[in-house]
Amino acid sequence: MPLRAEGERQPLSERLSNLEGRVHEQTNRFGEFSQMARHLDGKIDGLGVRLDAKIDGVGTRLDAKIDGLGARLDAKIEALGARLDEKIEALGVRLDAKIERLTGSVDAKIESLAKSVDAKIDMLRAEMTNYFRWTIGIMLTLAGLFAAFGRH
Repeated sequence: MPLRAEGERQPLSERLSNLEGRVHEQTNRFGEFSQMARHLDGKIDGLGVRLDAKIDGVGTRLDAKIDGLGARLDAKIEALGARLDEKIEALGVRLDAKIERLTGSVDAKIESLAKSVDAKIDMLRAEMTNYFRWTIGIMLTLAGLFAAFGRH
């Protein structure tokens, strides 16, 4: 409303007409704002749909990459397991060979020790037999001496 001097007043009909014009203008502006709000709401809905589609696409690609990575990891783990099994098998074969060599060596040492013990027992037996013969010989000699000289 333009400023007027204090004494000047607009007639009521003019004021009413002016107010009606302003109400009509505000109504038009409210309609424009409503239309803009609906347009923005539509844009937001469209953006939400596009974002959902992109998120789903990224999720699908990510799932595929994860599945591929899992398959590659499974293959590598399987290959490592096979190599580990081969190494364990080779180590088992080497250990078996060493155990066989050690067993043969221990068996040979035991056999050698048994022969040595047998030889020493045979020597001891022969020596004991000689001592026994010597003792019997001494006893017989003494008995003969007692028999010859012992009865005076």
